Amino acid sequence: MRNAIVLATRFGTPKLNALVGVVPEGVTDEQAQATPVANLNSVAPLAGDAGITLLVEAINNVDIPRYWASTVAEAVSLVETVNHPSVRLQLDQYHAAMAGEDAIACLRKYFPLVAHIQIADVRAGTNQAPGRSPSARFSTKWIA
Repeated sequence: MRNAIVLATRFGTPKLNALVGVVPEGVTDEQAQATPVANLNSVAPLAGDAGITLLVEAINNVDIPRYWASTVAEAVSLVETVNHPSVRLQLDQYHAAMAGEDAIACLRKYFPLVAHIQIADVRAGTNQAPGRSPSARFSTKWIA
């Protein structure tokens, strides 16, 4: 992450996605959370000094099994635990929908922590029907 911050500074990139990773077999939930918390705590001041925001994103377990922050609430818990202004939430509407969450409700609930929104429709060939949480509905309801 330190190298990514250096490169982001060089390229003028204001935000970096800080993926928390897949939990190895035998690792407890507490241990799984401790690693990204420690990692984010160690680089958050560097990111802040560089004017860069680190984004914590929930990624559903359908697409990436055993990804630790598979729900928006888990991603938010990391952001809140680290409690640094340079660590914020990336709300991905697709991943929220794939995890069975209502992205609009998540956006409203966690809006003060959101620094980036990503919008995509649930794709065909998944256990969620395409159009279940379409991009137009998400953006229209939020803007309205």
